[in-house]
Amino acid sequence: MNIKNSFKITCPHCTKSFSADDFLKNHIEEHEKNTEKRIRELNNKVESEKKKVRDDYNKKLEKEKTLLSSEISKKLEKDNKIQLMGYFIGISFTISGILQEDSKSSGNWELPTGVAIFLGTYVYDKYFVKQKIFSIEELEENNRSRVNNL
Repeated sequence: MNIKNSFKITCPHCTKSFSADDFLKNHIEEHEKNTEKRIRELNNKVESEKKKVRDDYNKKLEKEKTLLSSEISKKLEKDNKIQLMGYFIGISFTISGILQEDSKSSGNWELPTGVAIFLGTYVYDKYFVKQKIFSIEELEENNRSRVNNL
């Protein structure tokens, strides 16, 4: 009888017993192949989940950019309306005050009020409304750098 076939060998991974070294060697190679296959499957799963998360993030980011853009547009539109009204009222009162300058029958409050409103609006417009305007290219570049850092 062959001594090689009389040995009982147990697989350390699955606790199967074998009667020869050759069978154990083949069995271990099969385990290695199965393990490598499982690792590839897990890597593929991780990559697909990573892509899904990145796509979801990009969708949410686009939605937030759209909302932020509309909010900024509304705020700028509101600020522009307030500034336009300030200039219009200031000029109107100033012109009214100049026209009433000829009639000294009543106190002329329109001229100083108009000039004050006009100058106040001008100062507000030039010195207090300093919003940085980003170009679309800068926003997209910032977005790409954030996505790449994930």
